[in-house]
Amino acid sequence: MQRNVLLLFLLLGPLCSGFAQEFEVRSFEADPTDLAARRYEKRTVNDEPAALIKVLTNIEGMLFDTNIGTVDVEHKDEGYWVYVAPRERRIRLMADGFLPLDVSLPEPARASTVYNLVVTSTALSETLNVIPVNFIVDGHEDAVLTIGDEALPINQTVSLPRGENNISIFKPGYHTIDTVIEVSEAKTLFRFELDGIVEERVTIRSNPEGADIYINNVRQNGRTPFQFFLFPDEYSLRLSRNQYKDLTTTIHVLENEDTEFVFELERYAGTLSLAIDPEDATILINQRDYSGQEEIALSQGTYRIVAEKEGFETYEDRFQIQEGEVTNIAIKLTQKTGSLRVTSISPAANFILKNSQGEEIMQWQGSMQVRELPVGRYTYLGNLDGYDELSGEINVTENEATRVDAFFSEEHHLGGIPEQYYLPDRDNRSLQSEKEAYHLFSQQKYSYLHLTYTTLSLDTYSFSQNFDRSLGANLGYNYSGSFWGLNLGAGYNLLTFSEDIRGEMPSNGIEVVNFYGSIGPTLRVDVFELFAMAGVEGAYISYDDLFYYNYDNDKVVGDVMVHYGAIILPRDWRIGFRYSGNYILGLLAGEPPFLRQEFGIVFRI
Repeated sequence: MQRNVLLLFLLLGPLCSGFAQEFEVRSFEADPTDLAARRYEKRTVNDEPAALIKVLTNIEGMLFDTNIGTVDVEHKDEGYWVYVAPRERRIRLMADGFLPLDVSLPEPARASTVYNLVVTSTALSETLNVIPVNFIVDGHEDAVLTIGDEALPINQTVSLPRGENNISIFKPGYHTIDTVIEVSEAKTLFRFELDGIVEERVTIRSNPEGADIYINNVRQNGRTPFQFFLFPDEYSLRLSRNQYKDLTTTIHVLENEDTEFVFELERYAGTLSLAIDPEDATILINQRDYSGQEEIALSQGTYRIVAEKEGFETYEDRFQIQEGEVTNIAIKLTQKTGSLRVTSISPAANFILKNSQGEEIMQWQGSMQVRELPVGRYTYLGNLDGYDELSGEINVTENEATRVDAFFSEEHHLGGIPEQYYLPDRDNRSLQSEKEAYHLFSQQKYSYLHLTYTTLSLDTYSFSQNFDRSLGANLGYNYSGSFWGLNLGAGYNLLTFSEDIRGEMPSNGIEVVNFYGSIGPTLRVDVFELFAMAGVEGAYISYDDLFYYNYDNDKVVGDVMVHYGAIILPRDWRIGFRYSGNYILGLLAGEPPFLRQEFGIVFRI
């Protein structure tokens, strides 16, 4: 609308410049609802937000001056935007062929505030009738104001011709306001209230039922018959049901009326005949479950089928359905398998293997090996005359060999404990637990991790006496079998020197990364496990100018070692304590690596 007014200004044009014209100020007032001064902020040389004077005019080539100073001037289609300093009281208007005019602001200019100044030539005073007006729609600032063909936000100042103007205010869900307003200097603010439209109840039915419902291509949360609410309006409707053609139409929801729509769906399908092995496999067609169905009616088209069952390879393929035709698909799922070997030192022992459902799979005597056994969890039971029943769980995984040692040891022997040592059942402990407590030397197979504090030293020329301290940590893995064990580990240490030789040694000390592996016998006595092993100890030593040993850069050293120590780890505990040390034999290297001691904890895994 502002542009339409400017077209009026431009058509009229300025008067010929044969005589000096005068400016005529039609209105000059603050507009607190206009946020343009904040959105398009400019600042003064004192870094203050400027005030904005919007000059609405048809006069070309205008210039402006102020008392404090003009911050900036921008030329707009509707006139000019003049930024002035806060507290400004006057603006001077100038243009070729016009007498300058000083205009007082309606108030001392306020920072970030918009002022609307409507100015024209006195020669056009009878034809220029533009007045800035504002609109308020209570609680609906997001409503849209339409004047002619131009849509404007409600919170914007609009310049309208004096007199009657046709306007429209629109917001979805509310009745549109179409009215005529009378614009004058005394009437520049117009306030309206929107009347909400009430949603009407709509019922959608289909024959047969169970069709998916799409309103304006948005799927609704339900299937026919379905009842919901819509605003009075025109909507596109689509019903979609398997084995039937999609139905697309337009529905009209009327105000103050309950509306019900009933539609007949046209069957449009072919048939899928399925043969599945195993029969209890899950069948998904386009992600919809058809498990247990042998004959399935489907609409014409291309489909994706997935057949799956735990312990079997997943089958996936695509197929096509033609109207009136039968499509046959036979699926046989491939079993996932692994191998199982059960070792028993007692050939007379009898065993039973059961699956996770408790069903018996097989029986055998002594040791047994199966090369292809379906993956899953199994339970085995073993019986041998004179021994308690032996049981355990087995997890067979795909393409992997599972090994089980099913030994009837002394702790299972019914005659291994004199009757006077049998204890009453306390805290729900079994007789087998009591037997394990009685046998001090019963060996358990298990693995554990250890995390230890370590110290290092050199066992040569009493050089170790010159170390001030050794601080480090070690992380390792241990396996304890039947009277033998395996130790693997690595650690880091920093050694610093005492003051009497520190000047001759590396200032930052020596950094040592040690790594080792050893294997050997172990002995468990009640809660104690003792080990003495042989292996290899290596170390990476980082230093600068360690001339004492004629070293001049980093070095890797290693040798054969004896590894010894003890672990305190009760059978029912997950965490225990560990001490170990090593002694370098000096069989391989000219300079022995560092000796090591460890103090820390172990974690059963």
